[in-house]
Amino acid sequence: MLKNTTILLIFLFILTGFFKIPASACVGARALAMGGAFIGVSDDVNAIYWNSSALSRLQTIESTYTRTLGGGRAQINYDDFVGVAGPLPQYVDEIELAYGVSFIKTSTAVLDYDRFGLSLAAGFGEFALGTNIVYMDAEAGGESDNDVGVDLTFTYWLNDQITFGLLIQDFIQTEIFNTEFIRNVRPGVSYQLTDNLLLAAEIYALNEVDFREYQFGVEYNLPQIDELVLRAGNYQGAFKTFGAGLQVTDNFSVDLAYLDDNNVQIRQLGITARF
Repeated sequence: MLKNTTILLIFLFILTGFFKIPASACVGARALAMGGAFIGVSDDVNAIYWNSSALSRLQTIESTYTRTLGGGRAQINYDDFVGVAGPLPQYVDEIELAYGVSFIKTSTAVLDYDRFGLSLAAGFGEFALGTNIVYMDAEAGGESDNDVGVDLTFTYWLNDQITFGLLIQDFIQTEIFNTEFIRNVRPGVSYQLTDNLLLAAEIYALNEVDFREYQFGVEYNLPQIDELVLRAGNYQGAFKTFGAGLQVTDNFSVDLAYLDDNNVQIRQLGITARF
């Protein structure tokens, strides 16, 4: 009883801090709290966006919803994220198949669009391949446009501690209002330093010098309180991020993320359920 009360008080303290400020941001509260350095991690349903190939190691169906809170919904791209992913029937012993479906609601100063995604993954032991087929429906200035793009993803599990991931975003480029999204090559790595400490790093836009950024993240599971996880990171080389996750039950968790730098304030709440 005392342990559960302590967990609840700590989490409510963190939550209170989050609700004092406006915000918004990237896909998944857990990923944002780790500075967006998630391509080499991607061990849950959020892999739908970050690295779909890693879905091949999901053992159960997972669903998630992330909500960008407060006035910050107008500050940065992604407002709401809904995703479901899980394993597919295994017809060949050596190949693990998985799927994911997702929806992202996006609003910017000049463009609003809905992003619908279908993710497929195939795992071959230590190596996995994946793809996202993305349909985008956009509106701007009373006009509308839509297009389809394709992402490619790869994962290599070197051992139980080190994982390498790669996302080639818009491998087949999406074109909206005669403007192509950049082809974005994003390598990432994660290192499980101890049972309780996970480190992650990522390069955003490796192939585009003008857009290139470096992202870092850490996740620490408190040894005294197994249900509570603390996170921090550096997002796009400029913004500090923080967050926490609470495992409410074996099949249900809640995540919070916060980014704050002068005029940019981002706050997200995510929930994940496993079946």
